[in-house]
Amino acid sequence: MGWYTSLAFNPLTHKPAISYYDDSNGDLKCAIFKGSSLVITTIVDSAGDVGYHISLAFDASGNPAISYYEAWPNSDLKYARFNGSSWDITTVDSAGNVGQYTSLAFDVSGKPAISYYDVANGVLKYAHFTSVTTTTTSSTTTTTTKSN
Repeated sequence: MGWYTSLAFNPLTHKPAISYYDDSNGDLKCAIFKGSSLVITTIVDSAGDVGYHISLAFDASGNPAISYYEAWPNSDLKYARFNGSSWDITTVDSAGNVGQYTSLAFDVSGKPAISYYDVANGVLKYAHFTSVTTTTTSSTTTTTTKSN
């Protein structure tokens, strides 16, 4: 337990959170500090073997969000955001073996952006969400070609 960890601080509470891959169950989990100790661990996604190459970030409202790779069954890039009571999960890119080595950040308008590796084509990719609501997301993906 505890592979592919990512650490981020809530901008409102200044408390840390840690997302990680639970290798004993193949699940993506998130542990959040409350008070002075790590007390809340939730299963973010358990559909398949999920939670590789994690990046954790908080939006301006203090909600954690995670970009990650689903290793099985689909080899996809996924994005999860906590809505206050549960995790909303979106497949961002499913075109081949994509989604390794993710990095997540929020732009100035609060929309998530993710950089990641496309294994099938050997290129860096970037997804920038054009809209985000509590139930749906949409993104545009740009591929950066290899350079020597």
